[in-house]
Amino acid sequence: MFENIENLNKTASIAVSAFGVEGNAVFVQISENATYFICQSNKPKYTLRICRPNYHTFEELESEIQWLLNIDDVNICKPISENGEYVKKINGCYCTMYKYIDGVADIEIEGNENLYIEIGRIAGLLHKNTIEKPFNAIRPKWSMENLIGKNGLWGDWRKTTVLNNPQKDIVEKTCTKIYEKVANYKTDKYGLIHIDLRLTNIIVGKTTGIIDFDDCGYGYFMQDLASSVSFLENSPQLSTLIENWYKGYESVLPLDNKDKEMAKTFILARQIQLLAWVTSHSKSTYVQGIDKDFPIKCFINAEKYLKYRDF
Repeated sequence: MFENIENLNKTASIAVSAFGVEGNAVFVQISENATYFICQSNKPKYTLRICRPNYHTFEELESEIQWLLNIDDVNICKPISENGEYVKKINGCYCTMYKYIDGVADIEIEGNENLYIEIGRIAGLLHKNTIEKPFNAIRPKWSMENLIGKNGLWGDWRKTTVLNNPQKDIVEKTCTKIYEKVANYKTDKYGLIHIDLRLTNIIVGKTTGIIDFDDCGYGYFMQDLASSVSFLENSPQLSTLIENWYKGYESVLPLDNKDKEMAKTFILARQIQLLAWVTSHSKSTYVQGIDKDFPIKCFINAEKYLKYRDF
């Protein structure tokens, strides 16, 4: 079983040698993958990711690495290789190693709203990179079906036990409206996106850093705005965060009114996707720490969107 800590510790120990680095592997967490810090003198120097079997193919991981290697103007988790190999299979699991980014993750947003100017700027730089350095990346497509459909890549929100059937019916009708809205969004602002720019993946230090490209794939650029406000969809600061994100993004790439009109649609699609993820990962430590009212908050936004195309 992937969650067996003893087996993961053994894999991590082997990975340290396989990547030619020195240090002690310290367990951090399990989600889609198991994460370890490789520490020297009790200080993290590298981050090891042990991938859950069958979550990504070797080719998908190679494409993720290629994108990271292409990025030179953003503080990111640079991959480590050994003999030119960035992905190693150890005890049946693909493993990747990255340089550790020093700083603080998951900061409180209150009083730090201006951070979203920098997050927007970084998103713009990532998208600019995919435009200027295109390559045939083998990565998932973050279509609406893969976000909020019954076979969504993060699970099916319909399996939640928190919402009752009438509430689920409202969310289902909202999904139909989201499909229609996105289908009518004609834009070329589409390509490789991070898709998980939530605050847990934003490292605030001397410079702001970005980690965890594990779910990167093809999608609309505006979906990276949506992911950056994950779990903040009902915050009274949401409008401020969105405007700050625009300010940073537009210092790099242009946005027009058509793009901005899609913001709440993509944000709600992301919130429903997160409902699917919370439902399918209900036993994980991280999910157990999430606001228990999150499913209800998702329903409230869905109901408002169905009536007003806004929330």
